[in-house]
Amino acid sequence: MNVVGGPRMVVSSYARGPVTVVALTGELDSATAHAARGEVLAAVPAGGRLVLDLGRLTYLSSAGIRTLLLVHRYLRELDVPVVVCGMSDDIREIMRVTGFLGLFRSLPSLDDGLRELGG
Repeated sequence: MNVVGGPRMVVSSYARGPVTVVALTGELDSATAHAARGEVLAAVPAGGRLVLDLGRLTYLSSAGIRTLLLVHRYLRELDVPVVVCGMSDDIREIMRVTGFLGLFRSLPSLDDGLRELGG
């Protein structure tokens, strides 16, 4: 677990079988986005699979959306399957309105994401 940008963002990761789970807790904004991106990307092993758990993400700014876009592009280049799960209604709506929801396979829960990727 790594605290990013003070107590406003915590990035934690762990392996569940062949799947890496990265959970973002707190606010993904201009103060936390750069460090959070580094933490997410560092957690993904080459040839791995990623579940990005946003169930405890409380705020998503345009900088946070950009971070998710950069993560998506990087993982696509590496051919790493990624599933986003657990988004609150507010976060899901932000992603939908901005057109970014379509970039990711989105599932309701962490368990759903793990099942999807074989974890």
